[in-house]
Amino acid sequence: MNPIGQLAGLGPQVALVTTYASQPIVSEMKGTATGFPLVRSMDTKNEGKSSVDKLFSSSDSSLATTKLNSPDIDQTTPKNKKGPLTIAAAGSYNTGKENSQGRFVVIAALHGLRTRS
Repeated sequence: MNPIGQLAGLGPQVALVTTYASQPIVSEMKGTATGFPLVRSMDTKNEGKSSVDKLFSSSDSSLATTKLNSPDIDQTTPKNKKGPLTIAAAGSYNTGKENSQGRFVVIAALHGLRTRS
C-alpha cells in the first residue's frame, strides 16, 4: 500500500498515482496525486498501425490481484502482479486514409462492479 495513500486515508483498493509520463495530455497533472479506486492494470504494446505510450502507473508498492471478494489479500500469492502497473495509456493509429491519424486514451477501469446491499 502506498504510504501517501495511507496518510490520505485511502485503503488498499485505491491505486494512488503521483508520477506521470511526459505525454502532453498529463503534463499539467505533474505535482498532483490522483486516486483510482478498484482500477485494473493493462499491458500496452505497439503493433501494426498503432503506437501506444503509457500515461501513468501505480506505485512500486502496488499489487494486482484477482481475489476481489476478500478484504484480506495475501501479498505472497504467485498469481498477484507487483507494481508499478500501467493504469492509463494514449496512442495513435493510422486510419488508412491519406494524412489521417486517429487518437485514443484508455484508462483501465474495473468493469461490472457490484456492491453488496
